[in-house]
Amino acid sequence: MKKTNSNSSFHRNGKLLLAIGALFSLSLGTAATATYAWYEVSSRLLVSNLNIDYNETFLKIGLNVDGVPTYNEDEEGKALPLTKEFLKANGAIKSDKLQPVSSMYQSLWFNDEEDLSVATPKFRTSYDHFSGTTKSLVAGDGFYQFDVAIFSSRDALIYLDEKTTIAPNYEGNSRVASRLGLDVDELNNIDQCLRVSFYSELVDSYQYLIYEPNVKEPSHTKFGGRLNIVDEDHYFDEENGKEILYGEYNSDAELIYSEAAFVNELSEKETCFNALSMPGTQALDIEKSIEESNLTIKEEETYTLVDLASIGTNTLPNMPLCSVHANSTQRMVITIYIEGWDLDCTEDVASSVFDVNLSFSGVLAPIYDL
Repeated sequence: MKKTNSNSSFHRNGKLLLAIGALFSLSLGTAATATYAWYEVSSRLLVSNLNIDYNETFLKIGLNVDGVPTYNEDEEGKALPLTKEFLKANGAIKSDKLQPVSSMYQSLWFNDEEDLSVATPKFRTSYDHFSGTTKSLVAGDGFYQFDVAIFSSRDALIYLDEKTTIAPNYEGNSRVASRLGLDVDELNNIDQCLRVSFYSELVDSYQYLIYEPNVKEPSHTKFGGRLNIVDEDHYFDEENGKEILYGEYNSDAELIYSEAAFVNELSEKETCFNALSMPGTQALDIEKSIEESNLTIKEEETYTLVDLASIGTNTLPNMPLCSVHANSTQRMVITIYIEGWDLDCTEDVASSVFDVNLSFSGVLAPIYDL
């Protein structure tokens, strides 16, 4: 069985092989009701432009439909770009809704016991009364996921191109802010909590890489902490008089509670992540639990554009997204989602408009000796 791989390094010479571009223009809409984060409102994702393209005769990109590569072709059989209409017609866009989810608990689907050749990344929903306080539920929607088929007539490594951009749509957000009476600067924070993940095969193992846009260094977002979500009040959630620790962490740690962790007043805006401690409850001291009681909260592992982009024709970067053998097809699952544990994932971004321009490049490489 092929192994999982999340830290691959390749330094080989090669020639530029291909360039693929994907342009998405997305808009989130929300109802009047809202919670502070991991918001459970009626959000709506609108795509005005969606195109996945390539510019080499030896490459074509299709969509895996029921396990079969399906290409957008003209009457003469020439492969065309994947368009919004093509993706919708083939079931790749099943819902327009976008909701915060999380990539936490990856080990439940990405492990050597699973058949990784057919695996699909799983995401977790926001927390509520029915989800528990650790794993939460498996999300069935709320994100965009494309099961892509990449064919190449040459051995190649596929990369995220440096032209890739993920940014707020400033003009659109300005209109939304005026219409709904919102703060446009807060709407423009949407790109800070967006993620794009790539799952595919690299040489002889499978890997799952998460791209975190617009950062120089990965943020190492923690998949755990105190939250104010269940009662939609001003206080961190509690149970039996003790504040709850949500998220992915080691179960053998003994949690420590202290007066020092009690929050009497807020110095910054109230959010799901920033709330008061309820009078009469024991405040969870996360820092002390980490330092003195072996508590370990799982951190998000992400990569920057510099980590993933092809940096020239003579030097290869550390992180190819996948490899493709000559005259064969490679499967790649691309997911666009909002990371719910990101501290910028608050109700302030729920009505944002944003643009995603995904661009891919490739380098000729002898796959067999990497």
